[in-house]
Amino acid sequence: MIRKSIVGLGGLAAGRSRYIRAVAAVTRIGAVYASGLRSGDRVACHRRGAEILVALCRRNGAFWVKAAQFFSCRPDVLPLEYIEAFQQLQNDAQPVPFPLIEKALRRSWGRDWRERFAWFNETPVAVASIAQVHQ
Repeated sequence: MIRKSIVGLGGLAAGRSRYIRAVAAVTRIGAVYASGLRSGDRVACHRRGAEILVALCRRNGAFWVKAAQFFSCRPDVLPLEYIEAFQQLQNDAQPVPFPLIEKALRRSWGRDWRERFAWFNETPVAVASIAQVHQ
């Protein structure tokens, strides 16, 4: 019970960190628009705001990247500068280090998870924003 509580607190802390980063990014974007719109350069504001959001999505992880990928296909919702910036996230997924994958496998299947496989390649053959595939 204590171990699960500690794990739960770790998840809570990670969520809080993502929230704080999001609030900071929105504050920065607000400042970009506040200063930039006075000069009348809306395109530059959109570009800078989009850069800030792309960095936030990369930092905050899979769900955030997936949301940005969704919005990269929605020119009816966002300005072109955001669409173009979010499109960067379509193909640049990085693999999760295997020790983290192994930790999840142990948590799901137990310490003897390797016994479920005849062979397991620790190098992923495919990586996406919310998953990776191993042979």
